[in-house]
Amino acid sequence: MHMVTMVIATARTGRSESPQEIWGDLIILCQSIACYVPDADVVVAWKGPCSPLPFLPKNLKARVFCQPERCDNFGKAFEFAIKHVSVEEFLIVNDDTVLLPNTVSTLLDDVSYIKKEVPGVDIGFLAARSNYVCGPQNIRNPNGGAPDPGFNFYNSEQTVIETDRVSPILAWTSKTALDAIGGFPPLHWFSDDLMCWDWQQKGYRHFVSRAYVHHIGQRSTAHREVTNQTLHDEAMSWLGTHRPDFLTARALLHTAPLAGMATSSK
Repeated sequence: MHMVTMVIATARTGRSESPQEIWGDLIILCQSIACYVPDADVVVAWKGPCSPLPFLPKNLKARVFCQPERCDNFGKAFEFAIKHVSVEEFLIVNDDTVLLPNTVSTLLDDVSYIKKEVPGVDIGFLAARSNYVCGPQNIRNPNGGAPDPGFNFYNSEQTVIETDRVSPILAWTSKTALDAIGGFPPLHWFSDDLMCWDWQQKGYRHFVSRAYVHHIGQRSTAHREVTNQTLHDEAMSWLGTHRPDFLTARALLHTAPLAGMATSSK
């Protein structure tokens, strides 16, 4: 597997005298990266009462940056983190995920597969499957497949699926793709919906990988003690002011997976 850059934006609250409680999720994620992707270049952009750097694995090749005060949501935090990336292609990683041994290698294999099978394709996000995510990314979604004889998985999990939107819990993307839509919008919620829609208007396509990543879910928002209703209302207010075109289109959209692209098992 060639060198990969992984970008993590993380924000936590808590008491500075309990740093391992504050950064527990990030520590576990970084331990899985250090074990399974030891050569990865890891960019960590953090906000909190203390730096996570002393608690990250010593063999992790991490570059750690403190987010400026202006980074008060998911989108702004990742925009800041990506400024520290020099390569064209990289992985976006949520801070409350845990890799499996083959998560990143499978994801990158699927990037290569799509580029080979669809020459000239413009990819927005190629995102991993997970346990805590909506739509065809969720491993509980059969995606038109059938359970294997032992019902350990759906046979469609060995298929790269094209769909109209994904969530970048763990996702491949590129600077060219992000530049095409002006980067991440300054939102907590619905940023993925808006980005995927904007990309589609420019001919970009989105895919669900065969790769799996474990996702705890809503950890950073829980630490900030912000309710789901508040996150929803904040996003709707911003979108209503800045992107009413998207809200109009969203009301007409019916999310459904498109035709799958079969791949061989690894």
